[in-house]
Amino acid sequence: MSLFLTPQEFIQAKEHYQLGFLTTEKPNSLTTGLSQVCKADISKALEILKNVDTIALKNSLKFLPSLEPLSRNIQSVLNKNGRIFIVGCGATGRLALSLEYLWRRKYAQSNTVTAFMAGGDIALVSSLEGFEDRPDYGEKHLTQLGFTEKDILIAVTEGGETPYVIGAALAGASLSNYPAFFLYTNPREEIQRIERSRRVINHKNVIDISIPVGSMALAGSTRMQSSTVLMMLLGHCMGLTSLQDLNEYVEKMLKIQLETDYQKLTVFTEFEAHQLANNRRTLYSVNDLVLPVFTDTTERAPTFSMVPMSTWESMLQKESSRIQVMVRGTKNSTDAWGKMLLRTPHSLQWQEERTQSSYIYQCDFSESFGERWKKQFDASQINLDGENQAFLISGDSLNVKFNLNCSDDLSMHLMVKMLLNAHSTVMMGREGRFESNIMTWVKPSNGKLIDRAARYVMYLMHQNGYEEFTYETIINKIYEIKSIIAKDESIVMKCFESLAQQNQRELLRILHCQCFANNRYSDRPRVNQFFFDFFCQFLT
Repeated sequence: MSLFLTPQEFIQAKEHYQLGFLTTEKPNSLTTGLSQVCKADISKALEILKNVDTIALKNSLKFLPSLEPLSRNIQSVLNKNGRIFIVGCGATGRLALSLEYLWRRKYAQSNTVTAFMAGGDIALVSSLEGFEDRPDYGEKHLTQLGFTEKDILIAVTEGGETPYVIGAALAGASLSNYPAFFLYTNPREEIQRIERSRRVINHKNVIDISIPVGSMALAGSTRMQSSTVLMMLLGHCMGLTSLQDLNEYVEKMLKIQLETDYQKLTVFTEFEAHQLANNRRTLYSVNDLVLPVFTDTTERAPTFSMVPMSTWESMLQKESSRIQVMVRGTKNSTDAWGKMLLRTPHSLQWQEERTQSSYIYQCDFSESFGERWKKQFDASQINLDGENQAFLISGDSLNVKFNLNCSDDLSMHLMVKMLLNAHSTVMMGREGRFESNIMTWVKPSNGKLIDRAARYVMYLMHQNGYEEFTYETIINKIYEIKSIIAKDESIVMKCFESLAQQNQRELLRILHCQCFANNRYSDRPRVNQFFFDFFCQFLT
């Protein structure tokens, strides 16, 4: 059964999802017209995105003192043999799993850190519709993992309003002897306007930490700057960096980022954009950098309505994704998931089929599966590797090297994340998968994204000079289109086109009535109707 509300229920509860006032949802003035720049000059577009990353890192410096209680409580928990639980949804869920991986990598696969995300580990591959909107699911997931009063919960949500994360945060705050921490990247005064956010930040056993980093390069695309900054700061507080002082570490990351030439990605972006334009597929072959690579490719599906990676049967019966990730040195699905997470994947084992452990292992990223996929779909192979503090991109005439001088795995993962985010964004801009700096190809898989899609339809109507429809009309149209649209089509564009035609027909109807009243056509009704139908067909 679908977890979505009906259109009527959504409209009735719309104030819970209308979040356009948040800074992370607003367009960034530095990236206005980015889609046009992507098509005209890849290097310039990459430099624009680098500047936005730089500003986000610099902005975080102002808020570092607020993280001291988090570092202190984490150390206290570790000293008393407690555990660290990290929860997120979507991009922050992948952030959480990345930090658990880095912990296990540094501390010999220690079970001290447990990360979880809405839908379980399968959500690394594709999101489970509606899960993010359920605070009770966040609570249930936390208790299912065995959280106790000796453990600490760190809830991470870019916007500060995700119901699943809030549900887990409130549960953790009630169960633990330690305060639950609630991290987000919007100003505190903004999220105080949201009832569910007020409930968590006002809880007596919750410490909320606001780290406003500004608007995203693409409006609402918190997979980029927000999740980068949160991963950097939380990773340091967990002890995953080579420097003890947080300010010194952020300054070091900023220096590395400033010295990194994003424009060296140009040849890679040109190559993959050409692949995409010609309906060709690309196999990413990875080793130690599997999670930053995997995360960026996975997030292209909801952000740009790309077909997600899935099971072999689904690829053959429906359509294969344009990208597949192959984890080198793995023979089967079990090996691949084990190398990707450094543990057995977590399954919720709830009623939804994709929460079952059997389904997770149908999603295969092993070397043997990758070779099979490459042969089946005649794909090109690109190798993405970390070696001696460098990030290497090779294969199919590509040979790009970034000397990053990263002294720890966290720094390397952060830099690779930023580079791949910039690459995939510019590539999708060349493909026309966003308009200016607005995510017009976003997939509305939860309440927040349905509202975001509605706002973007309104934006397009306004930009193109059409009479704007009511919010309720647009929501109904989104639900109507959602039931029939293909996986890699833009629901925003489809709704815009449908409403634009409706607008044109209404204008024609008015014009027709005026002409009929003034006898501009003929005194015969059938002739008038002929002219009306003709012009309607012409415009549509």
